[in-house]
Amino acid sequence: MEFREFEYVITVAECRSFTKASEKLYVSQPTISQTITNVEERLGVKLFDRSTFPITVTYPGQRYIKVAKEILGLRDNLIKELEDISHKEMGTIRMGMPTERAAHVIPLILGEFKTKYPKYDVNVIENSSKNLRKMILDKEVDILLLPENEKSTEYYLERQFIYNEKLLIAAKKGVIKEEDLVGKSKRNFLIDNIVKYPIIMLRKGHAMRFTLDLILREFGNQNIYMETDSHIYSALLASKGFGITIVPTRTREVLKYRNELEYFYIKTNKGKLLKREIYAYCRKEYYMSNAEREMLKIMIEKLKN
Repeated sequence: MEFREFEYVITVAECRSFTKASEKLYVSQPTISQTITNVEERLGVKLFDRSTFPITVTYPGQRYIKVAKEILGLRDNLIKELEDISHKEMGTIRMGMPTERAAHVIPLILGEFKTKYPKYDVNVIENSSKNLRKMILDKEVDILLLPENEKSTEYYLERQFIYNEKLLIAAKKGVIKEEDLVGKSKRNFLIDNIVKYPIIMLRKGHAMRFTLDLILREFGNQNIYMETDSHIYSALLASKGFGITIVPTRTREVLKYRNELEYFYIKTNKGKLLKREIYAYCRKEYYMSNAEREMLKIMIEKLKN
């Protein structure tokens, strides 16, 4: 078996098409088709059911792909480890995070990182938290920057704490009643009072929605006015008085010129301000290069509270 054969089979399975796979790999379709046919004849099994449209992976094909990904992962780990040993400071970092987090984090760290590792490419994969967790298990991304979340996937992952992220209520000025605020400065919103207001939430599949569903379930059904895929969009809706929303502090920084918005820290029943911990995740078997470790070190320094 050859690495090239593994890559052809995996790509055809991902694209569900020999034609699309050939375009993605810049290899002719007959070459890919013949290579996979040769593999099937040599193993005595069919990896793909070509009678369906689009083509589907057979059970033997699923087993082949699972092991092929593991073998390619071991190859990549070995290459990176040997490059670290020989001090070849070049390569690619594949890091996944939601778009708005990427817009906040990457500009803060990229300059310093590229100064230290100018020959490294940084490939940022942007998607929802739910999709990114699947992608890291499928080896489509190597490091994630996400809040603590679903235990079922974290069993396969290792994590490193990066920073704490405070959460805020964002609302149009005057919407939040003074009686629902606590503290001398009246800048803290007591979480019990959230049931009094319509709320704009991120859709399920986003890490923030998972976090808030856990926190707010003790208060019963929420009056959800609208669901979005963006903290910024949610805050802009709140600025027009359609409801309140809960956002990370980075959203306030992006919208600091929107004078119609005001923000409040959220106080829990235990008297603590609501926040969540952000971690860098990687697969347990993944070899993290010196460059990747340095990038996380820069993140911790730049993002510490």
